[in-house]
Amino acid sequence: MDDALGRRPESISVTLKQTDHEGNVTDLESVELNEEGNWAHTFEQKLPMYDEDGNAYIYSVVEDEIIPGGYGVSYGEAEVTRPEVGAEAADTALTITNTLLSGEAQIVKTLDRYNATLGEATFVYQVTARSGEGELLYSNVLSAAFTESGTQTIYIGRFPVGTEITVEEVYDGSSYELTGGQRRQTFTITADEETQTVGMVSAEYVNDYNDRWNPGTGAVNRFDQAGDGSGWTGRRLESQTE
Repeated sequence: MDDALGRRPESISVTLKQTDHEGNVTDLESVELNEEGNWAHTFEQKLPMYDEDGNAYIYSVVEDEIIPGGYGVSYGEAEVTRPEVGAEAADTALTITNTLLSGEAQIVKTLDRYNATLGEATFVYQVTARSGEGELLYSNVLSAAFTESGTQTIYIGRFPVGTEITVEEVYDGSSYELTGGQRRQTFTITADEETQTVGMVSAEYVNDYNDRWNPGTGAVNRFDQAGDGSGWTGRRLESQTE
């Protein structure tokens, strides 16, 4: 995203590590990477490929602390050609990639009982998403229409870690009432720091028929104007149900 959300840090710290054949790890050198240095560094020291007994060392470059603000880290595999003991090895490059993690959001709507006499039941939601700094990232009105009882899932979208999403049920009809879930729900996209994974977050709502009949009724008078324009003639009084 080329730092589209302005979350990229000014620098990161990485450490060159040496691991012997028994799994013992030694920190050899720590350096700071930044934009001024093109986020790159070359370790100039000559590193032995083998210990005195001919056992191979393993070298790695590790980011000291995961960038805060919803970033994950991955390490590219470095191809290492091991020369004979005592010979020099060619230079090896290793890439560290930090990626802004993101997760998905949805609305899960359940209608326990549906009254077919009332026709299609529509439920409407106002959804907004803001960055951790309060910047509006998304605003929309979503809806779910039911012609029978059941559960529907309304997909909201994918957002970077740290995004705060607010969902509010703004319309549920006069014959259905909210029986499960708060009318206004707010949640944040978060990542598991250990696994660097982000799960789906959901705003869940349950509605039920309220056992009340709420149609509207009225009386409509019908009139026709005489063809010669002399007056109006009443036709009849009709009952109308809405």
